Amino acid sequence: MPRGASKNKPKKSLNSLELQVSEDSVSEREHGDAMLMDTDSAQVKEVTSADIMQAIKSLKQDFHTEISGVLTAIKDIQANIRECNGRITQAEERVSSAEESINSLQTKVSALEGKVTFLETKADDLENRSRRNNMRIVGIPVKDEGTDSCAFMEKWFTENLSVQPPVILERAPRITGPAHGPTSSSRTFIVKFQNYRDKERVWRASRAKGQLIYKINNIRFHLDLSAEVYKQQRDFYDVRQKLRERGVDKHRMLYPAKLLVTHGGRAHTFNTPAAVYQFIAGLGEDA
Repeated sequence: MPRGASKNKPKKSLNSLELQVSEDSVSEREHGDAMLMDTDSAQVKEVTSADIMQAIKSLKQDFHTEISGVLTAIKDIQANIRECNGRITQAEERVSSAEESINSLQTKVSALEGKVTFLETKADDLENRSRRNNMRIVGIPVKDEGTDSCAFMEKWFTENLSVQPPVILERAPRITGPAHGPTSSSRTFIVKFQNYRDKERVWRASRAKGQLIYKINNIRFHLDLSAEVYKQQRDFYDVRQKLRERGVDKHRMLYPAKLLVTHGGRAHTFNTPAAVYQFIAGLGEDA
């Protein structure tokens, strides 16, 4: 027993020694691995910091480049804005000057329009005054006057209108243009009297005669007026027809373009056709 016990004891010590050696080996290996990991971590840290610094420097350079470009663009924009402001100021000055010129021109145009209207009215009045001794006669057949139209018309007034003493004419031409009248060719006579009173005597005689027939033609007498006055008087044509349809036959034109209507024993003067239409509307159905 004692001998057996002494044999087993060295064996147990050997196992303990082997376990000790194994533990020491593992510890050394772990320590070595730890040292390697620390070295790798340090190297990783060193590389990462260098990269970050390099990246920061690169970003700073890029940022500086971009900022320089932006600042240059801003300076260009500011220069353009200053130039535009200068142009706008010049444009405002020109517009203001143009507006002043336009206002001045409008004032002048208004004054000139007033003068033109005045001169047109005056010229038309002078033209009509120059025609005061004239009369238009429509319906006398062509060639009846022969070679002396003045002598023919002087005799015609005496024979057909019973004008005494005989009138004296300065001229009696026919106007050129298309013939008038349904049964024979005729062109308007424009007779010019030497005396205004002779013209008035013939005019009153024609009014007193009423309808005058000469060689089956209806003879019509008209005052010789300017084209503008004729146009103004023609504007009353339709309304005069309306008056005839309503049985109002006593109406005539007054110089230059006024309508005199006699109805119910009263005389009414109208300056525009619209005023006549209002008068007709007020007559009633039995007018």
